[in-house]
Amino acid sequence: MSAAVRFEHAHDLPTVLARHDRAADVQAHELAVRAPLAGLVLQSTFSCMPDIGGELFPWLPVKWLCTIKYDTCKKLPRLKLPVLIMHSHNDGLIGFHHATKNFSVANEPKLLWELPGEHNDPVGDPDHFLAGFEKFLTMIEAR
Repeated sequence: MSAAVRFEHAHDLPTVLARHDRAADVQAHELAVRAPLAGLVLQSTFSCMPDIGGELFPWLPVKWLCTIKYDTCKKLPRLKLPVLIMHSHNDGLIGFHHATKNFSVANEPKLLWELPGEHNDPVGDPDHFLAGFEKFLTMIEAR
């Protein structure tokens, strides 16, 4: 899923924005700040570009060279809507610690849902994936 996905419910219920890819979370945050959304889903996203760049390329001075920050942790506290963060401990590309860092700065209500599988296999267990999403939608409806 490399583009924004809008899950629109029947009967004019609010929209939930879901994102999954390495830099797409920033665009999702920007939209969530500007558009009336019921919730935001971040799946397998990083905390900021300098952090993930430094992890993937430890021999380069990424934190000094990186001019585009894509700073999820800076943007999440600005959002006043429910946030679902979905991530796998087995993600070999973006470590789970990015999810916990993002989760720690997100406002309530928020949900951290652990997924099985690798980075590019988020729906390896469809029932588990849908259970997390349904729990999140229940949080939204309770608001």
